[in-house]
Amino acid sequence: MKKKLFLSLFSLLCLHKIVAQNNLEEETKVQQLCLVWGFLKYHHPEISKGKVDVDELFLKLYNQLNLVDKQEEVNTIFLNIINSYGDISNNTNNNSSERDRLNFFENEDYNWIENLNFNKELTNKLLLMKNNYSNPKGYYASQSKLSKILNFDNEKIIEDFDFNSTPHRLLSLARFWNIINYYNVNKFLFDDDWNNVLNKFIKPFMDAKSKVDYDILKAKLVSNIDDSHAFYFPQGLYDSLFNYKPPFGTRIINDTLLISNLYNKDLSSKDSLRGGDIITHIDGKPINEYMENKFGSFFSASNKDSWNRIHQYYALYNSTDEVNVTYYSPMENKHLKKTIHLYESYDLDKQVKRSLDKGNEINTSKEVGGTSLYINLEAITNKELKKISKTFDKYNGLIFDLRNYPKSIAGSDIAKYIYPERKEFIKVLFPTNIPSIGDYNADAPLKLIADPFKAGKKNNNYYKGKVILLVNNSTISKAEYIGMAIQSAPNSVTIGETTAGAVMNIITIPLPDGDNVNFTGMTAYYPNGKVVQRKGLKIDYIVHQSALHPDQDLQLEKALEIINKSK
Repeated sequence: MKKKLFLSLFSLLCLHKIVAQNNLEEETKVQQLCLVWGFLKYHHPEISKGKVDVDELFLKLYNQLNLVDKQEEVNTIFLNIINSYGDISNNTNNNSSERDRLNFFENEDYNWIENLNFNKELTNKLLLMKNNYSNPKGYYASQSKLSKILNFDNEKIIEDFDFNSTPHRLLSLARFWNIINYYNVNKFLFDDDWNNVLNKFIKPFMDAKSKVDYDILKAKLVSNIDDSHAFYFPQGLYDSLFNYKPPFGTRIINDTLLISNLYNKDLSSKDSLRGGDIITHIDGKPINEYMENKFGSFFSASNKDSWNRIHQYYALYNSTDEVNVTYYSPMENKHLKKTIHLYESYDLDKQVKRSLDKGNEINTSKEVGGTSLYINLEAITNKELKKISKTFDKYNGLIFDLRNYPKSIAGSDIAKYIYPERKEFIKVLFPTNIPSIGDYNADAPLKLIADPFKAGKKNNNYYKGKVILLVNNSTISKAEYIGMAIQSAPNSVTIGETTAGAVMNIITIPLPDGDNVNFTGMTAYYPNGKVVQRKGLKIDYIVHQSALHPDQDLQLEKALEIINKSK
C-alpha cells in the first residue's frame, strides 16, 4: 500500500515537472514577441510597407500571448499573423543585386530564428522572409538619397500612452531595440551583445511601478549603445537624482573634481569652498568610483573620457541637500573633510549672470610664443581665416584649437591652406534600407558637386610649417570631423586628450511616449581603415591638464615646444 502511494506521488511530481517545463515564462514570450514583431516590421513583404499599424499589432500580439503558455500555441499565434497578410512564398527577392553590391555584414544576427523553440513551419517562414527581403525603399526606416541619412519619421506617438500599462512600456523597449538592432551601423562596436541587452531589460520594463521607474529604465537602455550622441536625460531621472545642486561649477581633471567657478559666492563661502579647490572623494569614495556607482548605468558615452565630460557637471548633484566630500585646498595646502550644502535653486551672482548672458569673448586668433599663430576654431569664420591666411608664412607653426565646437568654419575651409592637393581624409560606413547591412566606403551623395569626404585643392603654396591640432573630450561630432580633415595635412601633429568618439550625423528615434533618442547614424574611419567611432581621434601626444594649475594650458605649451624644436 505504501509502495503504491509512493509511486503515485512520484508520478504526480514527474507529471507536474513536465507540465511546468512546457509552460513558457512571461519573459520568454515577451522576448519572442519583441524579436518576431521587429523582424516582421522590417522584413514582411506587406507589413514592412506600412500597410499595417505595427504598434497596434504589437499590442494585439501581446494580449494574445497573455492567454497562452505553451510554445506550440505561441508558434500558432505568430504563424496566423504572418499568414493573415498574404502568401509570402510568392515573394521573390527583387533586391538581390542591391544586396550583392553591399559589403558590410558584421551587424547581421538572425541566429535566434533557429535557436528559439519555434516549430519547423514558423522557422522556415521567417528564414524565407530573411533570405528574400524585397522592400528596398522601406517605410519604417527610409533613407534620403541626398544624404544617405536614415529617418524614422513614420513612427507614431501613442497619444494615450500610459506608463502604467505593461504593453505600452514594452512597446517602447521593442521599438528602440529593433531600430538599433537593424539600423545602427555602430552596433558591432557595442560593449554588450545587443541580444543580451533585450533579455536584460524585459523583466524590468514589465515590472516598472512608476513613471520615474520607466524613465530611469529608458535612460539605462539607451546607455547600452555606447554613443556620446545618445545623451538621454528624461525628467523622471533628473527628479529622482538631481533635485539639489552645488552653488559652483565643477570639472573632472585627472580623476579629481575641480571647483572651476563660483555661481554664488555667498553660498559657496558658507562651506568655506573656493575656486581651485580639488575634491578627491565624495561620500568616502574616489571620484570615478562614486560616479560609476551613482551614474554608471544612466548615460550613454562612446568612451570613458567622454563619459567624464558629461558627468563632471552633475557629479555633486544629489537627491538630498547635503553631501560629504574630501578635498584639497591649495590655499591652505592641506586635505580637508566637509559636509557641503546643496540647493534646489539659488540666485546667480550678478557678475556671473552678466558673464553668462554676454558670453565669453573669444580671441579667434593671436600670436603665441613669438613664432606661432594660435587659431580658435570655436568662433573664427571662413572670412577671418582667409584674412589671416596671408600671414601664415611668417610663423613656424599653426595651432588649431579644437577643444570646443566650431560654429562658423568647415574642414574644407582650413584644408585649402594646409594641403598641397585635394585628398580623401575620411571613409564612411553608411546604413542602408536593407536591415542589418551596411555600405562601407560608399561614395558620398552629390560627390560630383561637393564631396564632403575630400578636402583641399592643388596648391603649391600650401603652408609647410608645423600644423598642431589641440583636442580633448569636448571635441565631438562636427569638431571631430573637422579634426580629421586637419590631421590629413602633411605636417600635422595632434596633442591633447581622448575625443568624444561620435563623429558623423545624428539620427533621431521617436519613442511611442513622445520622447526622442539620438544616435550616431554612420561610422567614421580614417583612410587607412582605422575606426574613429568610440575611439576618438588619433592623438600623437597625450597631454593632460593639471588640477593644481588649471589656468596653465599644458597642451598649448606642448604645442609650442614641438614647434620650436622643428625650426
